[in-house]
Amino acid sequence: MTVTLKEIRQLQDVVSDEIKELKASENIDYDRLAELRTLSFNISMFFLRNSMEKDSTEIILNPEDKSDSRLITALKPLRKTKVRTTSTPLSFLDNICSLSKTASDDVSFIEETVSKIENSLFRENLQTRLKEAEKILIEIANLKDDEDLLKRYQTQKVEDRAAAASMLGRIKSEKKAAAARANGKKGGRPKKNVAEQKPDA
Repeated sequence: MTVTLKEIRQLQDVVSDEIKELKASENIDYDRLAELRTLSFNISMFFLRNSMEKDSTEIILNPEDKSDSRLITALKPLRKTKVRTTSTPLSFLDNICSLSKTASDDVSFIEETVSKIENSLFRENLQTRLKEAEKILIEIANLKDDEDLLKRYQTQKVEDRAAAASMLGRIKSEKKAAAARANGKKGGRPKKNVAEQKPDA
């Protein structure tokens, strides 16, 4: 997931407000308070690490890092709320692009988890589909910055079935591999008769 200092600063304000509300309540949720204080510390460390960056600079968060992972988890609901709040008929394209960017970041986060699956066939199938999804989402996220791409989306018909069939055809399965091995033991594909191939003189 990519973030900016401005976005982390907004998260810091939300965390600070929630900590104040918790402290002021009669029945304090100490587990949540400890979680928020840890998150607040992670935010402070993030600012320390990126103190030389501009507010608009995009910074990549690493989901494998515990500190970054907490920031990613906290940012997701904040981003969704922000997009819903700013949604208007006039800004629908911006919202679609923003949602697609967020979704593509989510796909990257999912890919990290999928890579740990032991079943190789299941892992490869998921990774193939996630890559396809990420590619399309990134393309949609770039619509507002690419007029030619936007025109293609507005005018071209997408053949979903053909695209799906093409993708499925590229996937290597255990059944396909077993069939190939069986054919190999029999001598492979039958060779055409050379005499049949040449036309009569």
